[in-house]
Amino acid sequence: MAGAFLLLACVSPAFANPHRMTFSEADRLWLMISAALVFSMQTGFLCLETGLARSKHVAAVALKNVADWCVAGICFYLVGFGLMFGHSIGGFAGADLFAFTHLEMPDALPLGILFFLFQLAYAGTATTIVSGAMAERTAFIPYILAAMVVSSLIFPVFGHWVWGDLFFESNHAWLKQLGYVDFAGASVVHIIGGTVSLIGIWMVGPRLGRFDRNGQMRKFEPSNVALAGLGVLALWLGWWGFNGGSLLQFKSSQVAMIIVNTNLAGAAGALSAYLHAALFQKQRDMMEKLIGGTLGGLVAVTALAQNY
Repeated sequence: MAGAFLLLACVSPAFANPHRMTFSEADRLWLMISAALVFSMQTGFLCLETGLARSKHVAAVALKNVADWCVAGICFYLVGFGLMFGHSIGGFAGADLFAFTHLEMPDALPLGILFFLFQLAYAGTATTIVSGAMAERTAFIPYILAAMVVSSLIFPVFGHWVWGDLFFESNHAWLKQLGYVDFAGASVVHIIGGTVSLIGIWMVGPRLGRFDRNGQMRKFEPSNVALAGLGVLALWLGWWGFNGGSLLQFKSSQVAMIIVNTNLAGAAGALSAYLHAALFQKQRDMMEKLIGGTLGGLVAVTALAQNY
């Protein structure tokens, strides 16, 4: 799956180049609204993950979702933003702008703090993906340490390779210069979060009691499937800002089409998962399959939502 997302990121149309743009107040307002919509995805993740977790783990899962946003906010401000968008060291990472030290506002990019807030929302999303994947199998402190590493190092460094020239045009974003394009974070957000999750799952293993002595998988009853459904809808709305805001400008016709593409992908993913469960899986766990299909469609379209 990660390979498919990577391929989509490589063939999608170019990410908007802010150095050749002029920004109106409407553009800045749309970027702020988009940042708020992406931040609201934290609510969706919390509802989704607590709804699908077992009842005895709901409080712990909710706590981790709140805590990882707090950690991401501080770490990205102190370290991550500088590593991602500061003046480049050989194309590997940025060397300044830590905690906004020596922050310069380029005349060609009058976004300033709005740009930081939008990217912070991305950083929080990449971090909280790990929470859902490793729910019920990690202690609080190790998880917080992992969230610190993701938001302050892994996400910003890879982001510098792909988007590092968005703030300072002279920066060397070496993957982008090789022709690699990621419109709205299919790789910078989703592959990073997914890869860290995969490594974490491999390290800690399955949830206790997931398999019986014969290796057969036991069914875990989710605490609240309706809450998980609410979480998916909150994430779906947040994705409108996730993809629509990545244009960095409010060009109404383009933004509208990006959101339409996003919506169609989520709906198609949900329908595909439903039909597969109905036809080939004896209608088992229909709601969970519908949720997974919806999220799969939304993730997949992130790379090429502008492609129409």
